[in-house]
Amino acid sequence: MDSRIEERRGQSIKEIFASCGQAAFRRWEKEEAARCGIEQGAVIATGGGVVLDAGNVQALKANGYLVFLDRLPKAIMDNSSITERPLLAAGQESLAQLALERRPLYLATADEVLPVAANFKDSLNPLLALAQGATCRGFAVIGDPIGHSLSPLLHRAVFKALNIDIPYNALRIPQGYLKEFIRGVRGGVLQGFTVTIPHKREILPFLDEVRGGAALCGAVNTVMRDKGRLIGYNTDMEGLLLALKRQGYSYAGQNVLILGAGGAAAGVAYKAGASGARVTVLARRAGQAAALSPNFGELNSENLSRESPKADILINATPLGMKDFGADFPDLSFLANLPAGALVCDLVYNPAATSLLKEAARLGLAVMNGMEMLIWQAILAEQIFVGLDKFDFAYEIMQKAISK
Repeated sequence: MDSRIEERRGQSIKEIFASCGQAAFRRWEKEEAARCGIEQGAVIATGGGVVLDAGNVQALKANGYLVFLDRLPKAIMDNSSITERPLLAAGQESLAQLALERRPLYLATADEVLPVAANFKDSLNPLLALAQGATCRGFAVIGDPIGHSLSPLLHRAVFKALNIDIPYNALRIPQGYLKEFIRGVRGGVLQGFTVTIPHKREILPFLDEVRGGAALCGAVNTVMRDKGRLIGYNTDMEGLLLALKRQGYSYAGQNVLILGAGGAAAGVAYKAGASGARVTVLARRAGQAAALSPNFGELNSENLSRESPKADILINATPLGMKDFGADFPDLSFLANLPAGALVCDLVYNPAATSLLKEAARLGLAVMNGMEMLIWQAILAEQIFVGLDKFDFAYEIMQKAISK
């Protein structure tokens, strides 16, 4: 990390401390920790002060494994480059004070502590074993937030049932950090991954090819690495259609009101329109809604009140009400304007009953959360990942997994 900071700033750490001060260095260190924290298949060496900021530790541990190489102060002092470290230039007394202050933090934040032998090379074998064990050549779901995701549970259940020994993990990739993540994927760390908020559109420039409906709607939720090339697909649109069909609904001839204009909404709007529905899209940014349907507007109380009486199917494709998102619908009075036979579908599945669905059910409307769509889009992603052709089998496995 320090060498990257030096490269970005054009100065050595010693020069940065001298000219800019420790506060500036810690700020740049935090930026670098965020970048390094999302890299895949990397071994990251940090400076000793990285643990002073809890945000650094959180960033590095979100998708990784933190190892403290425990060296005695005397062994550190024997390192000929020690005087290049600004906070250790005062010698052994300075080092002893830092060790007293920081060692408890190292021990508290580390996932594993490895004592360093007198001969440093003798410590490499356990470190290499850890690194090799952490290497993931399987699959993952990426997004932010990601802690709510049930995708790993569903995919792992199917892999286990099919006797496929492949890991499937959840990786938090903050917005703006796709470039670093994709670098690791191209290095062979992952075979493929699924994509959730906020990356379904932002991922497009990083792919080599986008196929099928994903190219038409401009949103990708599934990526497969094929001979070094990254291919994007969209299984959301077909997944929701399959979920609706299982509940006895169809898009054909229906008025579909979609809330939101992000990646999920794009696939839904395209599929609904192609299936014969009259689609209206309301979004916080009306310009994005305009790209999905000629019938569009800003997502506000006035437009909701005007459009809801016409809707046969209302689909919430925003993250409002989702666990860990931190925002919900400020007013649900528009639901009372829906026709008696309307379906309210919330693509959010965690929690299972959002405030939107609770109020719709209270009004006697039909409701459906995003769980069925999650299952079906996952099944279609498995078709891409491992050639799955046992759809009913996979559906039963996934239903059992989420019911436990």
